[in-house]
Amino acid sequence: MFGLMKKQCGTSCSTEDHLSFRKSYCGTCKSMGSIYSQKSRMLLNYDVVFLSELLATFQEEQDLYWIRSGHCLDKVKSHEVPPHLRFTASVNIILAAIKALDDQRDGSVWKGKILGKILTKDNHSAQAELKRMGFNVPQLEYWANEQFKRESQGGTLEHLTEPTAKMTSLVFGWGAEVVGASVERFAELGYHFGRLVYQLDAWEDFREDWDKNQFNPLIDVLGWNIRDFERTGRESFRKVIEKQRDMVLDALKNISLPGNKEAALTGRLMLNLASRLYKQERQEEKKTRKAAVSLRTSHSKVVRLF
Repeated sequence: MFGLMKKQCGTSCSTEDHLSFRKSYCGTCKSMGSIYSQKSRMLLNYDVVFLSELLATFQEEQDLYWIRSGHCLDKVKSHEVPPHLRFTASVNIILAAIKALDDQRDGSVWKGKILGKILTKDNHSAQAELKRMGFNVPQLEYWANEQFKRESQGGTLEHLTEPTAKMTSLVFGWGAEVVGASVERFAELGYHFGRLVYQLDAWEDFREDWDKNQFNPLIDVLGWNIRDFERTGRESFRKVIEKQRDMVLDALKNISLPGNKEAALTGRLMLNLASRLYKQERQEEKKTRKAAVSLRTSHSKVVRLF
């Protein structure tokens, strides 16, 4: 499982919020197993679960016995899966297949091939399902290929983030069509969310990409080296990401969610992003505290000796 919008313990953990998340999490996961294959459930994406939660807000409450936490092996009949979960299950498969191809292009050949092999049949079925629902799957594939093309050719940072933003914009907009919500507002949210994810990945992967001599827009476009990044780049680009986060939150407000739902999702995004942006600082603080405790312990032992 991967993605930015992971549910953290203690993040707005009201009973209502927790149940809402579990319904979308378990609903998407079990729908993938029911419509496609059980092995595809290993590739559940937290960001697709986030979309599922948004879409469920615009659906009538359904008493689906099989959406229960802790009952992962409950069998679900395909015809029992509601449209918004059919959609998110299908989208999760296609996005996982795109990621597998991206992994191969980035040099993780064995990982990409394994994921691709697992998903080949499911990917074809998911594409057929989305086409049956009336969505232009080749348009999504176009932007996936455009991402690789632009990273090969270079360009501005905005130019490079556009394909990922377009893909998430398409997916969020399509989801809005399924539930009868505002396509324009969902597409805007998806666009800003896609840009955020791309920027965050570039920032987090900088050191690994530098060490492996792999593409990273901060290296290949901004021209940073590891020294630039550690001195000023890390902090300066963190501010860029936080600015993009605010654009996502503004777009989320425009969706017109119930106040408690908007607050819960806002809190989740803020906490998850902060935990990743300030991970290194937390680790260094933890080492400092550990060293201080060790020093006090050693000092106490010396005092007792005298």
